Amino acid sequence: MKREFQNKRTLLIFTGGPGTGKSGTARRFLEYLGNEDIVKISYDEIKEKNWDIFGFDNEKQKDRLNWWSLEEFYLTIQKRMWENRTILIEYPFYQRHKPKLEELIQESGYDAVTVYLYTDLETVYQRGARRDEEDDRHPGHLLTCYHKETFKPEMLHSVSRIAPGFEEFTAAIAHKQYNIDLGLDIPVDVTDFSTISYEDIYHMPYLLNEEEQNMLRRFYALLDKSELITVSKKKSEYLALQNQINPHFLYNTLEGIRAEALIAGVDSIAEMTEALATYFRYTISQVNNLVTLEEELANVENYYYIQQFRFGSKLDLRIRYDCEDEEEALMCQLPKLTLQPIVENSIYHGLERKIGTGHLDIKVTVTDSHLIIMISDDGVGIEKGQVKVMNEQLRALRLEEENNGETGKKGGIAVKNVNNRIKLLFGEEYGIYIYSQPDVGTDVEITLPVVRN
Repeated sequence: MKREFQNKRTLLIFTGGPGTGKSGTARRFLEYLGNEDIVKISYDEIKEKNWDIFGFDNEKQKDRLNWWSLEEFYLTIQKRMWENRTILIEYPFYQRHKPKLEELIQESGYDAVTVYLYTDLETVYQRGARRDEEDDRHPGHLLTCYHKETFKPEMLHSVSRIAPGFEEFTAAIAHKQYNIDLGLDIPVDVTDFSTISYEDIYHMPYLLNEEEQNMLRRFYALLDKSELITVSKKKSEYLALQNQINPHFLYNTLEGIRAEALIAGVDSIAEMTEALATYFRYTISQVNNLVTLEEELANVENYYYIQQFRFGSKLDLRIRYDCEDEEEALMCQLPKLTLQPIVENSIYHGLERKIGTGHLDIKVTVTDSHLIIMISDDGVGIEKGQVKVMNEQLRALRLEEENNGETGKKGGIAVKNVNNRIKLLFGEEYGIYIYSQPDVGTDVEITLPVVRN
């Protein structure tokens, strides 16, 4: 029996994290419908076609081809919308992709139905590992250098076909929200594929009016209320911490501008003001919580430029990389405003009271699973007992101590703030550790998972 959608202008969005079975579930749903008029558009098929045509020589080229394929994916959707076709698309969409889909839906006047596939992380991790071992797995997914005309099956023996560790896997997807909630949202538990009711997926959009659909959304939310409360609490805590950036830097910089104005240093005023504007655009802009290391370091360098108006040649900054691929390291992602508060802390508590030139050194190390950033200064240092207390406080997430009136002590809230945000996003095993000796200097070690977009 051929099953028709009441509105042909319907976009069926199958989404979910990696390993949730989007392709297989979408295929079985189409088989259930028995309707050959429905157009299925798969990002993976487009991507693999482009890999076969163009190939790639490294991860950077591979990422570029992936981006081109995503653009082709969107264009294909748009073309089929012009044809007034019922469309099914499958991709691990998350919040970053939502605006583009919303744009396509609004411009075309389509109805959207989001089929959100979910299960526990351990299950999807194991599925991903098994998938990489399958013989029909496209080699482009496994190789960092692939050209169809030169590919030989034995090349797969030169690479590990085992998925990354569970911790690496969860860290890579922890910040992504795969349920983009466009149109009617239909959550589907894919822990056991045999229990999926494709009939329910089909009938749900048409059995309910708009009010009933809204009630259904609230019902699903209540089913997992405890988890939602936990997520909401963590998000609120994170945002509160994000907003605790100490405003004294603003005041100091404005005072610098005022002083320059008094002596009519017009060029320097323009330069300082431009640098300040850049700094605050980055600091307060409404972007994702995660940014690239390249963006974070650019913000640090801009901050350093501003501070040079105050300290001049007394302050020196060096950034270096202890890894094979600097460009790849710069693409690693980390929470926004991770580095600048620590650098600010090093200047004000480590170098400001030092006689002579103070040196700041930022060292970036990337391993298979960790991004390690060491921020070092040769300032006045911290007493051994105080360092011990600080590291004990940093060992675990402690939100209740942020407003205890200790902001005037060495470190203030900057280190605790950054440490707590890291732990909230990635887990207790990540964060900050401090090494210091009086009259020698201080090292602040930031440990993060390797996360790439």
